[in-house]
Amino acid sequence: MAADICGRLARMRAAARNPFSRVSARAIKNPLHHCRVRVERHFHHPCEGSPDAVMKTRHSEIVVGVDGGGSSTRALAIAPDGTALGYAVAGSGNRTAVGDEHAALAITEAVVRALDAADVPRDAPRTLSVALAGASGTGPDWLSGPLAENGVTGRLVIEADLVAGYLSGTLAEVGYAVVAGTGAIAARVRGRQLEAVADGLGWLLGDDGSGFQIGLAGVRAAAAELDGRGPATALTSGVLAELDILPPSDGEERDGHRRPRLLAALLRRVYAERPVTLARCARVVSEAATAGDPVARGIVDAAAAGLARTLIAVLDVEHPGPIVLGGSVLAHQPIVVDALRTALPEGAELTTVPDGAVGSAILALAHAGLPVDAERWARIHSTLATLR
Repeated sequence: MAADICGRLARMRAAARNPFSRVSARAIKNPLHHCRVRVERHFHHPCEGSPDAVMKTRHSEIVVGVDGGGSSTRALAIAPDGTALGYAVAGSGNRTAVGDEHAALAITEAVVRALDAADVPRDAPRTLSVALAGASGTGPDWLSGPLAENGVTGRLVIEADLVAGYLSGTLAEVGYAVVAGTGAIAARVRGRQLEAVADGLGWLLGDDGSGFQIGLAGVRAAAAELDGRGPATALTSGVLAELDILPPSDGEERDGHRRPRLLAALLRRVYAERPVTLARCARVVSEAATAGDPVARGIVDAAAAGLARTLIAVLDVEHPGPIVLGGSVLAHQPIVVDALRTALPEGAELTTVPDGAVGSAILALAHAGLPVDAERWARIHSTLATLR
């Protein structure tokens, strides 16, 4: 084991010295290496005019966009004309969810693998734009260090994930982004910048219409039925199945406290986990609502109303614009989108995107001083689709 770790560390140090080497993606996952170095380094390159120098010049025009999501991180290497050259997915890049170290390692892994897939030297891209929740600015040490020690030395810019999500759906100068995943938030975007934000306050104070809120409501409905306080609902069986709770094998329906044993098992399971993990039950609610369960439908309608209120809080009536929807709830649960459309004023222009990968690439092009237009935006979409 010690020899294996030492070998990995040696390969990682070699990568920092020689960015043209190809280190296994596993090597960068080693949490024992915490070297902090500057984002920009200067390497000796072949003389100008040589074939290698010409190739290096061409590679230096490539940029990288990163969408650091809560469930996964997506990295995309892009040519100046918007052609997607390499794409990779790694673990969570959300600092709040997994901490700085694990987020940095996931982002680094995704970037390195995307560049390797594009067959581009790791120090070649001039700009990396990383879209993260609630963040903006330039190269923080917690991320620039792991990138640089793996040979990725371009200019690092941190952008808000809301902007990346918005630009994945439209290039309109003014518009709106609504994200409902585990949490929920809405923003007004102007000129690729956040102009107003509402909610995103976390599960204790807000996140109206979020996956957590929907999932919690579903679990509460199941508990109410088992406790005799609520109506029968398909959510009960769905929630129990989602949480891997089985009927008692001995046929005894009540425990020593005279509670239904299924309810007692539900209590133990729910209180043993972090509250936000109940967001996993949002899918159960959407499926039951789609099948016609009235309790589930009521939960979906309430969630849509909450999202509509959040959007209205950032709406500028003098500057209407497209509304881009993202996050796991809005991207994968159409019944919630339909309910939101009903809750909004007639004529609202809604576009749903799977993630912010395209928008992060647009931001990288812009930060590199390269043109951003509808043709490049469409090319990123079409070429990325072939790589996913």
